[in-house]
Amino acid sequence: MQSIPKALPTVLLMTAVAHVGNTIRSNGANLKDYETGMSKDEGELILEGIRRWGGFGPFDYQSRWSNEYDRNVGAYTATLKAFSGPLFQDAVDGILYRKNVPEMIVTNLPGYSAYDLVLGEGFKKDLRSSVRSSSSPALNTGRSSLGSFSKGGIVKNVPNVKDEPDEMISRVTKEPFNATSESVQDEEDRALETQMKSLGLK
Repeated sequence: MQSIPKALPTVLLMTAVAHVGNTIRSNGANLKDYETGMSKDEGELILEGIRRWGGFGPFDYQSRWSNEYDRNVGAYTATLKAFSGPLFQDAVDGILYRKNVPEMIVTNLPGYSAYDLVLGEGFKKDLRSSVRSSSSPALNTGRSSLGSFSKGGIVKNVPNVKDEPDEMISRVTKEPFNATSESVQDEEDRALETQMKSLGLK
């Protein structure tokens, strides 16, 4: 009972400073809900301030997990980030959002969150773009070089090539190639055949 009157003003002061810091850091974006765009109520802002200085204690793990899960990163990634430190979290974000090393360094510079407020709107975005453009073309596009291929369309008027080569008659079996081997069938043909089998029509 003797320590509460001394501790309570300290808690209020730390929460107020944390709230102001959140507002400066996010350029005022913390005052509105990310999904709805509506203004947050005072209670939610106070809880965010308390969380900022560690007032949740061990319960902060649950809060961090919930915030990460709400970003649709998946339960496994949310768990990794909730129970790990800043360095590991940056590594996970680098993989998750395809950040290169210079971009991760820039986003961890002192006062980075307040750059737009001090140096003008869009400065952080321009800074990230400049370090991203100095990297390889695969990172420059924001995509990995693996798995970035697109499926081609139909090609016509190719010399000595039929429009539907899988429907050619085999000289050995006297049947179309796609009738004896599923590997040469079009995806659409395989899907149609599967549907017909499931309906008992074939």
